[in-house]
Amino acid sequence: MDHRRDPAGLHDRRGDRRAGPATPAWPIPGRVLDGADRRDVARPAVVRGADAAGRDRRRLVGLPAGWRTGRRGAVGHGRPITAASAGTLRGGNSLASGSSDRLADRTANNGGGTVLKGLPRLFWWVWVSVLIQAIGGFAWPLMSVYVHDRLGYSLSFAGWVLTAMGAGATVGPPVLGSVADRWGRRPVSLIGQFIAALGLIGLAELPGKPMLLVSAFLFGFGAWATKPVRSAVIADVVEPEDRLRAFSLNYWAINIGFGVAAGLGGLLAGYSMRWVFLANAALMVLSGLVQYVMVPETLPPHSPAVHRRESALRLILADRTFLAFLFACLLFFCVLNSPTIALAPTMAAHGLSVAMYGVVAAVNGVAITVLQLPANKILAGRRASQAMAFGAVVIGVGMAINLVAHNVWVFGLSVLVWTIGEMVYFSFAPAVVAGFAPPHMRARYQSAFSMASYAGMIAAPLMFGYTMQYLGSSAVWWLCLAIGLLVALTIRTVAVRLDDPGAMTRIGRKAEAQVASA
Repeated sequence: MDHRRDPAGLHDRRGDRRAGPATPAWPIPGRVLDGADRRDVARPAVVRGADAAGRDRRRLVGLPAGWRTGRRGAVGHGRPITAASAGTLRGGNSLASGSSDRLADRTANNGGGTVLKGLPRLFWWVWVSVLIQAIGGFAWPLMSVYVHDRLGYSLSFAGWVLTAMGAGATVGPPVLGSVADRWGRRPVSLIGQFIAALGLIGLAELPGKPMLLVSAFLFGFGAWATKPVRSAVIADVVEPEDRLRAFSLNYWAINIGFGVAAGLGGLLAGYSMRWVFLANAALMVLSGLVQYVMVPETLPPHSPAVHRRESALRLILADRTFLAFLFACLLFFCVLNSPTIALAPTMAAHGLSVAMYGVVAAVNGVAITVLQLPANKILAGRRASQAMAFGAVVIGVGMAINLVAHNVWVFGLSVLVWTIGEMVYFSFAPAVVAGFAPPHMRARYQSAFSMASYAGMIAAPLMFGYTMQYLGSSAVWWLCLAIGLLVALTIRTVAVRLDDPGAMTRIGRKAEAQVASA
């Protein structure tokens, strides 16, 4: 492998020791070069030789001044080398070609180029970008109100506009995910945000029926397509052992942003619905620019020939464990979306008003905002299969509490319980997907996870709507409990793979080996 294609050394898989063969990059404590290979050392590496007494000795060559060796490998001023600090040592210019000064501070001063409890600075810029986009997410909840009440179209046409947006959200992730894995995360993220902003401007300025449908599709395509790409960026820059915390914080940012967006959207809607869409478009562009300017390219080095021989779809379809995981996620999303169908009618049957429904529904966002950070500490070091199975059981039990609820307090308790299950499950799910994916296919694997979530959102209204119509609301909550237990059983069935942070298929390892040798 030509190390010049990965100057930052970000794409070694030090944390994936059980994942099988990995892309050779330094520093890897087990990588030993014989003396004959010293001429090929482009960066610090372990070299085997003999001392004056003829005893076998190993030492590091190519280390900068001030760095020493230890039993754990290279140590700079008493600190181990990390993947994030490799670019600084190398003197390279970015993860792929940008500014190394922006990637990490000098490791001699900040402990491996990471800040804020060990997560890389690059992650926090992605986090800020996610938060900005989430804060701007006040247009789509008001879409039907805008189309029906402000523009005067029928409710059926408003449904078609929402369907067009959903179609874009379904098509966007696999399309831009594939492009991001081939040409880079950085430009694709920016392009996706601009496409979404273009759609929002069209919704505000072009009120004709055809253009509303086209604009809604563009908005859904761009806004939802960037989410798996960002997840791939997080997997690129965060070590496997820190991904749980990183994705939990990412999920936390999304929920904080949506909470703020609800208030901002109401204020803007009272002034002008047109400005709801234009302000959302502006925040979309700002979010894309923050990530584009502050986060260099993180795509691992790869060869186009690999993409001709291996495809992500083929790898995913060949991996029964990952398919089982996606099926479990689809079912989980179905249960998670059941309150949008059945909770309001169930509360109404007990004489509770729509206002009370709004109060109960707000428990979800408040609980995530308050509990996500403490939950991160509790979940640290837990096995993914155990935690996700627990989350599935808890969400099922939380939904089943509605069977005995008769007042707003018990309904609120139900929301609190299933919100805990939601937090636990989604703290692990994106990190598990990152572990399954070969590095050069992370965006496409995250897109598959996103499509499973959208499939659950589409299936839930049909499944629970017919259940309510023919069997009543109680049957919905019993069904949610049963599905939660099924998800937990499925997760435990594939526990061995889920608990491996470098879990990849045999074909996936072969594809990664081709990348390494290209």
